[in-house]
Amino acid sequence: DRDVIASAWDRHGAGPSVFATGPTGRSQDSQVSTLQQRVKALEQERDSMSEQLARVSVQKSKQDAELLRLRDLADEVLALRKQLELSLELLGAKEEEVDDLRETMEEQKRVFQGQLEALLPTG
Repeated sequence: DRDVIASAWDRHGAGPSVFATGPTGRSQDSQVSTLQQRVKALEQERDSMSEQLARVSVQKSKQDAELLRLRDLADEVLALRKQLELSLELLGAKEEEVDDLRETMEEQKRVFQGQLEALLPTG
C-alpha cells in the first residue's frame, strides 16, 4: 500500500525524499501520518474551491441575466428616443401649419375689416 501511495505522490510532485525509510517503522508511520494530513488539507482546499466556483458560477449567471435585461432596456430606450424624435418633428410641422393658418386668418380678418369699413358710412 505504501508503494502505491509513494507512486501516486511521485506523480503529483512529491519527491522520493518524502518516502525515505528510516531504521524504524515509526519514521514511516510518521511520514504516512504527515501525508494523510496533507491529503486531508488538500481535499478541504479542493472542496472549498469547488464551493467558491459554484458561488461564482451562480453570480455570473445572475450577471449574465442582468446584462441581457440591460441590453433589452437599452434597445427600448433607443426605440423610444427615435419615437420621441419623430413625434417632435411631427409636432414642429403641425406648429408651422397652425402658425400659417393663424397668419392666413389674421390677413383675412384685416381684409374683411377693410371691406366693412368701406361699406359703412363714416361720419
